[in-house]
Amino acid sequence: MYSLSLLDRDGNVQDTHGLNWGQNGNNHTTLDDACLVIRAPEIRANPHLFPPIEHIKTINVIWDDDEQMNMQLEGTQTIGELVYPKQMSVLNCKKTLGIYLKNRIGVPLGNAVTADDLHRYGRTFIGVTLVQDVYHFNFSV
Repeated sequence: MYSLSLLDRDGNVQDTHGLNWGQNGNNHTTLDDACLVIRAPEIRANPHLFPPIEHIKTINVIWDDDEQMNMQLEGTQTIGELVYPKQMSVLNCKKTLGIYLKNRIGVPLGNAVTADDLHRYGRTFIGVTLVQDVYHFNFSV
């Protein structure tokens, strides 16, 4: 199992990206839009989990509570000579992920998620495993 952190390098939830992507009032997002950030060190540690962007753009995800989502790998970051995704969000509806995670964490819709919220919930990362082209995400406490 691989641990996808929901915190930045400083141990915080990003203000206007990741779980709080929609908190940026200067783009075309809604307050509950969210994405999961895929950082370069995470790709270097496990390069086959999220393959280079030219190989795949959408993934199927099953959460630990059996919720299913079709997610899109987005953005780009070059690592070595390959181009990898830098984030993932729900295909065609970015707020689906934000609403789902806020409901699990207990954060009111429209509000930003903080590191304290994640600590109170008991989890600051999502466990990720890949089984036969299906991603299994574990966010249980």
